[in-house]
Amino acid sequence: MVLTKRTQFLICVLLLLLSVLAGMYLGYPAFLEAQANGEEIKSAQSELKVLQDKMQQIEAEKKKQHSLEGQIESIRNAVPKEPGIDLVMIDLEKMCARANVHLVSVETPDAAQLQIISASEQEMKNVANNPLAKTSLGSKSLKQSTSDINETINNSQPPKPAAANAPGTPPAPKLLENNIKQIYISGSFKGMEHFLEDLESYERVVEISQLAIGTPGKENVLVRNPASDKAKKLELEQPLMTFLLKVYYLP
Repeated sequence: MVLTKRTQFLICVLLLLLSVLAGMYLGYPAFLEAQANGEEIKSAQSELKVLQDKMQQIEAEKKKQHSLEGQIESIRNAVPKEPGIDLVMIDLEKMCARANVHLVSVETPDAAQLQIISASEQEMKNVANNPLAKTSLGSKSLKQSTSDINETINNSQPPKPAAANAPGTPPAPKLLENNIKQIYISGSFKGMEHFLEDLESYERVVEISQLAIGTPGKENVLVRNPASDKAKKLELEQPLMTFLLKVYYLP
């Protein structure tokens, strides 16, 4: 039997369709599996990006934590648990060397001097807080005027009862303790200025008060101060600066 060309063409098309259907039947599950694998890969890539972002955030937080720990350690060094006067004196000697001045002596004020210092600081606080003290002092000294003002205030106001702790209540703890030293430094005025600038940037919490400078030469009773008395006693050739240094530490 001879098949016509049209029949042959239809048979070829039919075979081709059967092959396509067979291929689709066999390959479709693989296609679905590949599609599912692609979705899983995309999901895994998204999760990986989220994890990478979180890891970067964790690293940034760790850096912040290290920075904060360093700042806390610096603050602890600024106000240590012990006075550490020896270390402060070593640092003062280094500052003096950088400023080309000489650390003459370091003295501890006695009880009487400390009492005078405390009274003087309290007097200056009263003057700073008292609006009447801002008026002209005239020919009176600061101490006399302050005494007159305080006496006037005390006479015009009834005395306030002293505050007392409730029975069984412990006294309020001190936030900071301090150790006071009288520092004497000799050198040029420019060197003293450099020393004070260096001390201003010192990492420890310290306070300077009652700064005075004495110059060598003939004694002048009008400008006598601890520095001038010390300079005369030691017969120094350069000016002498003295001040009270309070070194703070945790109680």
